[in-house]
Amino acid sequence: MRAMELRRNFSGARRESYADSLLEYTAVNMLSGGSLDKTEANVREALTIYRQCGAGGQKILNALYVLQLVQSQRHDWTPVELTLNEALAEARRSPGVNFPVVASMYHPLVTARIAQSQYAEAEKIARDALAIHLKLQGSDDIETGWGYYHLGEALRPQHKLTEALAVENIALAIMRKWFPPGHSTIALMESALASTQAATEVELQQAADEELCFKNLQKIHAAIMAYRKEHKKMPDWLSDLVPAYLSDTNCLICPVEARTGKKPDLSGIADNKVLSSYLYEFSAHPNVFPDPYGIAAPGDTMQAWKEKQLARYGPIVPVVRCRLHAQALSITFGGERMKTGGGRWEDDAEKSLREGAKAAPIPP
Repeated sequence: MRAMELRRNFSGARRESYADSLLEYTAVNMLSGGSLDKTEANVREALTIYRQCGAGGQKILNALYVLQLVQSQRHDWTPVELTLNEALAEARRSPGVNFPVVASMYHPLVTARIAQSQYAEAEKIARDALAIHLKLQGSDDIETGWGYYHLGEALRPQHKLTEALAVENIALAIMRKWFPPGHSTIALMESALASTQAATEVELQQAADEELCFKNLQKIHAAIMAYRKEHKKMPDWLSDLVPAYLSDTNCLICPVEARTGKKPDLSGIADNKVLSSYLYEFSAHPNVFPDPYGIAAPGDTMQAWKEKQLARYGPIVPVVRCRLHAQALSITFGGERMKTGGGRWEDDAEKSLREGAKAAPIPP
C-alpha cells in the first residue's frame, strides 16, 4: 500500500497504472473482509483516474464490477441496478466488443430481485446472464457456475424445485473443478443444494399429505351422501355417520395431525362425540362465520346457512374441510375437490353469478 501512495501523484500512463494497482489491491482486500467504505472510496478514486486518463472499456467495467459487489454486500439494491446500467452504457461505447464481466454484473441484480420478492424477474435476469456466460465463457467457467447458482436461487422460491436441483448440481460440479473441498464457494453451493433438496422433500410430503387427506374427505363425503339419501337430510354431526355409514373412523383424522400431532382450528364447532380433524360445514351448530353476502338469517345453524348457499350457488358448496394444509382442502356437495388459499370460495361464486353463470342443479 505504501508503494501505491508514492505512485498516487504520477501522471499519464503511470497514473493509470496506479489506478490498476489500486483496483487490484482493493478487490483482494474486500474479498479478505476489508472495510466496505474504504473499498468504495478506492474504487471511485480508480474510476476518476481512468476517466481523467481517457481509459474506458474493460478497465471501467472492472471498477464498476467491484463497486457493485460492495453495494450488493450492503444490500443497497437501487445502486446495484444503477451501477449495472452504467456498465451497460460503457459497454455500448465499444460496439462489437464482448465484455463477459457485464454478465457477471447481472448476478447481484438477481439477488436484489429475490430480496424484493420479484422472483419471476430474477429468473429472467438469471437466464439471460447464464446464456451470455455460456456463449462467451463456455460451460466450465467459474462465472458460468455462478450463473447456474443464481438461476437456482431464483427458481427455488417459485417452487420450481426440479429445475433448481438440476442447475445447482451443475453449479456445484463446475466449482469443484476450480476449488478444493471445504472451500467457502463449495460450501455455499452445497448449502444451496441442500436447501433445495429439503424444500423438495417438504413439497413431496405436503403433496402426499394432501392426497391422503382428500381420500379421507371423499370417504366422509360418500358417507354423508349415503346418510342424506336414506334420511332425506344432511347429518347434524359427523358422529351421526358412525358406525352405520362410516365404520372406519381413522379417515376422520388428517394425515398431518396423525404425523405431527398438530391440531386443527375448528372454530369452536368440533363434534363432541367423535375425534375429527375436519370441519363439517353442515353441522347443527349455530353459525359462527361471517356472511358477507347476507345469505344467512340471524340464528341460523351452519346447516341452515349452507342449505341456503346450496340454493344460490349449487353443488360447489364445501361440505367437509381441512385446515391443516397450506391451502384449505374441501370436498364440495357435488363431490369435487377444492383448494382455497387466502380468498373465500364464495367470492368466486358470486363473481360467476354476476357474469351470468347459472348455478348447477342439486343432485337428489
